Amino acid sequence: MTHLAEYIACIYDMQSHQERGNDRLKIEHVVEQSEQTYLDDITFTQTTKIYTFLDGTQLKHTIEQDNRLFEVEACLESWIEYQVIHQSNKKIHPQNIHFDNHCRELHWIQYFKSAKN
Repeated sequence: MTHLAEYIACIYDMQSHQERGNDRLKIEHVVEQSEQTYLDDITFTQTTKIYTFLDGTQLKHTIEQDNRLFEVEACLESWIEYQVIHQSNKKIHPQNIHFDNHCRELHWIQYFKSAKN
């Protein structure tokens, strides 16, 4: 079984030098789509990326944010989702995950990266 955090860490290029040599976790292709919607004076932006890895695994990464400013800019509220839409021979766990800001997302990646080492 492969942890979803390994694939997400690859997206953020956070893996150690040794793990980068593993062709299984290299990104082969990325397709990106973005759209904006407006409600009153707020702009909502949704960006979706489909990452295809050399092992055949495909991950859908969706981020939805609005243009309102918050006091803690580094951890702006946003809706972040990763979903496995096609997997190679190994089972990837979990199949999807949600975060409400990038700080929690990065903490989760670091936690599972550390647990593996």
